[in-house]
Amino acid sequence: MAAIQRTAGTRTMPDVLKSWLGNRREPEQDLADLDSGRQLSLVSYLVGERGRSKRHYLVLGGSPDDLAAVIGPGPHRIYRTDGTRPRGVEAAFTTIDGADATGHDWQLAIPKVDVRTFRRALDLAWPHPERRSTDDPSTDHY
Repeated sequence: MAAIQRTAGTRTMPDVLKSWLGNRREPEQDLADLDSGRQLSLVSYLVGERGRSKRHYLVLGGSPDDLAAVIGPGPHRIYRTDGTRPRGVEAAFTTIDGADATGHDWQLAIPKVDVRTFRRALDLAWPHPERRSTDDPSTDHY
């Protein structure tokens, strides 16, 4: 089994070195990989009580159970992507606020470049044929 590819925003030291050599991963590659069934690893911080955050590596494009273990059962509703980040999380991250199928709210900080990839992964994990797939936040029900 091949190693799971990291998303464009989930970068390790070897990824940084590759980008210096002009071999940087782009978000469009992530979207194409998800659409073709490949799994991706996304670094995220689940924000809990008092603004404390805990790092998780989400497996995108795998079993919906992988995502549900961190953000709850789907489908999910994203109701805000506000561009702020919790204390202690680097500037390249943004916060996404959402709710799971039970109505439990969650807040997740992910790399800014990976927002579209995360949304696509939710859409693939819990498809809703009646929902238009757009970047319009008012239609973000995953």
